Amino acid sequence: MMAKPETRPHAAAPEDDAELMRLAKRVDEAVRSAQDQGVGTTRVAFELRDAVEAFHREGLVRILRTLRAHPAGGSILPELGKDPFLQAMFGLHGFVRPDLDGRIQRGLDAARPLLAQHNGDVEFVRREDDVVFVRLLGSCTDCTLAPLTLQEAVTDAVLKLAPEVKRVELVREDRPKEKAVIEHPGEGWERGPDLADVPDGALFRFDLSKDSVLVRRNGDALRAWYNKCPHQGLGLDGGLHDRKNGDERTCTLTCPWHGWEFDVDSGECTNNKTGAPLVPVPLIEREGSIWLRP
Repeated sequence: MMAKPETRPHAAAPEDDAELMRLAKRVDEAVRSAQDQGVGTTRVAFELRDAVEAFHREGLVRILRTLRAHPAGGSILPELGKDPFLQAMFGLHGFVRPDLDGRIQRGLDAARPLLAQHNGDVEFVRREDDVVFVRLLGSCTDCTLAPLTLQEAVTDAVLKLAPEVKRVELVREDRPKEKAVIEHPGEGWERGPDLADVPDGALFRFDLSKDSVLVRRNGDALRAWYNKCPHQGLGLDGGLHDRKNGDERTCTLTCPWHGWEFDVDSGECTNNKTGAPLVPVPLIEREGSIWLRP
């Protein structure tokens, strides 16, 4: 999103304020429009935006460097910082460092395009000292990979701009759950099996339009994995599915081709220290229907 000026060092002309808001609104509307497009289109649009911003930032760096070296630079630079347009531009490119909460919000904004590709969003809840609490929205709310999304997308984006933050935690309560919708949850999601068709404590193979997946049901917990051994990409559905050392809480799947063994709840390879884990598939369950996003 377009950076807004954090402070007002001097009284800007009303027409300046109006023009700044008009241009900033145009940028924000363009960003939202890009987020509403398809996954591939969104990725290209934001890559173009990042490339243009990087080009402009390098130009600004060279201008500011030249001004600092000029004998009059010491008096010119403070005056530039008073202009609301330049203040917004300097904030956008990181030359003006906003306060901690402002940088946290900018980090969340940076994570939103990726979440939007999965029909999700993120909401700032509160900050307690150096711990930030957020809530995932949309399809991210029910997805089994929500903790991974938090770590890879949200946490990394926040820490990049606010390294003072020690951790980002996911809040799941405080909001009444909306009525589940059985309609198509968004682009990229495919309807999988009905929950009633997946035996508890077992693996269930389901073939999507292009991929085959294994759905694991363990009580109320659901996980899904690509039906491919990460060793050589061969199917796993014919492998031995059994308890590990008689432990009722742990089940394993042994690859029928080369004997690699996997924990079907965590995906970890259990008998080969160098073995790669199973590859997870995002999964949500709504009113008895399972949706997958390969």
